This record gives sequence, structure tokens and C-alpha cells, in this order.
Amino acid sequence: MSFFNLGELHPVIIHFPIALIFLALVFDILYWLKRLQIFQSIAGWMIIAVAVLLIPTALTGFLAEDFYPEGDPDVFRHQNMAIATAIFTICYAIFRGYVLFNQKIISVYVYLLLGIINIGLISTTAEFGGIVVRGKGIMYNSLRPTGSPLLYSHVEQGS
Repeated sequence: MSFFNLGELHPVIIHFPIALIFLALVFDILYWLKRLQIFQSIAGWMIIAVAVLLIPTALTGFLAEDFYPEGDPDVFRHQNMAIATAIFTICYAIFRGYVLFNQKIISVYVYLLLGIINIGLISTTAEFGGIVVRGKGIMYNSLRPTGSPLLYSHVEQGS
């Protein structure tokens, strides 16, 4: 009998916050181009939503760690990058919330810079997560010894 582990939801739910981070940057770019305040507000609310969604994403990520042997270097690298990304994103969301609720005027270039940094962090974290599952990445290599089995991947099994 197999029990469901909430960690299995991590690869599924992580995609929604990632999409919102990218979409928030799109709305910041629209604000830069059109100077319509609504675009800035939408982007701010999206970043705040991402910060809230980080709670179940991080929880399921920590539970997914159980699928791998203790000390797996790829899991360690992904987890540390995810923690750094979450801290940055939460600070960014607090900043966006402060600006939204206090109706402060901040240069659009600050939003664009912070959004690009956030996307860089989340992209690197996602790359490391892909290495955990697939054993290889687009820009980085696995830290596991050559020939190590992919424990929680259906890629090797052909399904």
C-alpha cells in the first residue's frame, strides 16, 4: 500500500508562483511603456500573491526532500537557492505592499530591476530543481557522481 506524500505536489504547485513572477514583470514593463497606474498595482498584487503561495510551495519542497538520500548535493543546492529566492521574494513583496498601501511613488526602474533579479533567482532555482529530477540542467551540471540513479524520476522508466 502506497501513501501519498504531500512532497509529491511540489513540482505541480511551484509553476503557479513562477508564472506570476514572470507575469508581474510583464505588467511592470507595461507600466513603463504606458504609464497606467493599474499595471503597477496588478504587478504589486501578483508579487504579494507569490509571497503567500511560497508557504505551500516551501512546505511541499521540504517534504519532497524525503525522496532523496540525505546529503544529496543537488537537493542541497536546490534547497539553498530556493531559500535565498524565497527570502528575496518575500522582501520584494513587503516592499511592493508598502508602496501599494502607502501610495508611494517609486521609479519604474526600481521595479524593473527588482523584477529581473527575482526572475534570475527563480530561474536558477528552477534549473537546480530540474537537475534534482532529471539529473542534468540546461546551464549547470549535476553535482552527483556520474551514473547516480535518479530516485524520483520517471524519465528512466520511460513513462
